[in-house]
Amino acid sequence: MFGRPSLKAIIMALCVALLAGNWLAGTAYSVVQDKQLTLLGMAGTPTPSLTYYTYIPLIYNLYGTTSAAPFGIEIEDFTNAAAVQLASEAQAKWTRIHLLWADVEPERGHYDWAETDDVLGRVTAYGFTPVVVIRNTPHWAGPTLAGPIDDYDGFKDFLSALVQRYKDAPYRVKYWQLYNEPDISEAFPGGVIGGWGLIPDKYTEMLRLAYGTIKSVDPEAKVLIGGLLHDNSSWSFLDKVLDAGGGQYFDILCFHYYDEHNDDGRWGYKGLAGKAEDLQRRMESRGLHKPMMATEIGRRTWDDQDRFAEQANFVVRGYVQGMALGLQAIIWYSLVDPSFYYSGLVKADLTPKPAYIAYKTLTNELGSATYERPLTESETGSTSIEGYLFTTLNGKREIRVVWMKNKPGEPQEATMVVPAKQLKEISKLGDVTQLYAQEDGNIRVTIGRSPVYLEIDR
Repeated sequence: MFGRPSLKAIIMALCVALLAGNWLAGTAYSVVQDKQLTLLGMAGTPTPSLTYYTYIPLIYNLYGTTSAAPFGIEIEDFTNAAAVQLASEAQAKWTRIHLLWADVEPERGHYDWAETDDVLGRVTAYGFTPVVVIRNTPHWAGPTLAGPIDDYDGFKDFLSALVQRYKDAPYRVKYWQLYNEPDISEAFPGGVIGGWGLIPDKYTEMLRLAYGTIKSVDPEAKVLIGGLLHDNSSWSFLDKVLDAGGGQYFDILCFHYYDEHNDDGRWGYKGLAGKAEDLQRRMESRGLHKPMMATEIGRRTWDDQDRFAEQANFVVRGYVQGMALGLQAIIWYSLVDPSFYYSGLVKADLTPKPAYIAYKTLTNELGSATYERPLTESETGSTSIEGYLFTTLNGKREIRVVWMKNKPGEPQEATMVVPAKQLKEISKLGDVTQLYAQEDGNIRVTIGRSPVYLEIDR
C-alpha cells in the first residue's frame, strides 16, 4: 500500500534527526495525582544543568506508517529515553502533549518557552505527531485554571505567539485541542479536566476566537474541540455548542473512551463504536461532517493481574473498531503505570504488560494494512463473532481480525469456517499457528474472547 522511501530520503531523515537531537536538553516535568500528564510549562523550580542527547529514530518508522496510521500512545515523560523507545518500538505515530498556558505565561505578556521548546523538540525528533492540548487558564485571564476565560484579548495574543512559534520546522505542530474534557461541569483540581460543562455558550465563544486566531497564523493548522467525555451528565454539551454555531469553529471532534465502564450500553451507547457513532449522529443531524479522533482510550486494571488479559483484548478491539470507523488518531492513555488507575501498557519499571505485547502485534499486523469492511454473518458463521477485513500487499493478503463478543456467562467459543487452503492464525500476543484445509476445502478455527488475526494469501 505504501511505497518504500529512497535511500536518499532515509539518509536525509537520519541527518535531520541527528542534528535536532544535539540541542535537546533534559528537564524535569510536573505530574498530577489522578492522571500523569506530559505538562509543558515551568514547574517553578530552577532550570537544571543541561544534558545533551542524540536521538536516532528507528528506521522501520520510515516504512509502513503514514499520516493515515491512527496508532498513538500518550507518553508522560519524554526525558525517559527507555520509555520513549518502547513507544517507538510499538510503532506509535501520534502522541498527546498538555501545554499549560498558566505556566508558559504566568504574567500577561511574559512568556517562558524553555520547557515547551524542549518537549516538542523531543517529540518531533522521535518522529511522533503531537496533539497539543491547550489548558490551564492563568490567574490574570480567568477565575479558575479550568476556565472560563475573561481576558480574550490576552488569550488571542497568547495563541498567536504560540502557533507562530511552533507551526514550522523543527516542530511543525498542526493539531491544537482546546481544553480537556470541557463538557464536565466540575472543574477538577489542577485544571486537568472540566470547567466548561455548564457554560457551553462561553466555550463556543472561546472556540470561535481560538479558531480564527489559529487559522490566521497557520492556515494548515487543525483546531480540535476538546476531548469530550460525553457520558451521563455531559450529554447535552455538544448539542448546545453546535446549536450555538460552534460547528464551524473546529476541524476535528475528539472524544475519550474507557472500555470497562462503557461496554454495556448503560449510557445509551455500547462500546467505542457506539460512542463515536452517537457523536457522529449529533453532528450529521445538523449538517456537519467532521473527522474524529479518540485522543484518550484505555482500560483500567487497578494493578490487578486478573484484569490484564481483558485490557490486552481491548487494545485490539478498540483500535480495530476505531480503524473501521475511520478515526484519524487513536491515542492510548497511557504508556507507563500508574497512569490512570493502571491503564498503562507497561509497568512502572517498564516491564511490558500483555497489553503492550498486544499493541506491538496490532501495529505489526495492521500498520500498513487497508481497512476494507466488517465481516458478514455468513463469513463468521455466528452472530456472536465480531470481525473485520483488512488487506495488505496490494490486496494479495487478507487479514481477518475476529473475536467473540459474548460476555462472561454466555458461550465463550464458536467455530468459524474459512474457505482457504491454508492460513496463519496469529494470537493477540503474536503467537503463530499454521492451519490447513480439511477434506472439504475449509479451515475451522475456534474463536474465543481473545482476538486473533487470520492471514490468508490469495
